[in-house]
Amino acid sequence: MANGAFERRRNRHQVEFLVSAAKPNARELRGYTRGVALLLAFLFGVVSGFRSLTPAAVLSWAVQGRPDLQASPLAFMAGTTAAYVLTGLALVELVTDKLPFTPSRLTTVPLTARILLGGLCGATVAVAGGSTLFVGAIAGAIGGVAGAFLGYQVRRNLTASKKISDLAVALAEDAITIGGAYLLGRGL
Repeated sequence: MANGAFERRRNRHQVEFLVSAAKPNARELRGYTRGVALLLAFLFGVVSGFRSLTPAAVLSWAVQGRPDLQASPLAFMAGTTAAYVLTGLALVELVTDKLPFTPSRLTTVPLTARILLGGLCGATVAVAGGSTLFVGAIAGAIGGVAGAFLGYQVRRNLTASKKISDLAVALAEDAITIGGAYLLGRGL
């Protein structure tokens, strides 16, 4: 009798182990690897290079209530206050980008904002994906630099050589940024 009870208990523990091994890690993004999480961090940085605040706002809405962020220094990103504040600031940025006195994204302040907010987005995605905050921040910051230079070159080339109005290119860039951030956020 004792052997039968021991055998059932051992079998139950084996089944529990197999079931827990089949479940994706709660800290991973829908079962993605950490490498994919870092790729998402970099891509959030790239779209932060186009518009610094829009991806952070979209990401903040995408990670609302995520328990994996609650124990990290990025817990504020999963709160509604951050989502509303970032959304308001992103709307202001979308308008001011079209004004004639807005400086180039490659000047010190706008570029620094893109690097910092790309890093914030990257760190948030990395922590949500089970990677480290620091590595995600670096990937996002590098993406922010890449996106800033890419966006600048594309916008300059389209307005100078293709004779497309700056407003049309800026609106297209807004749509790409919002759509790209939304699609990336859906992967979380």
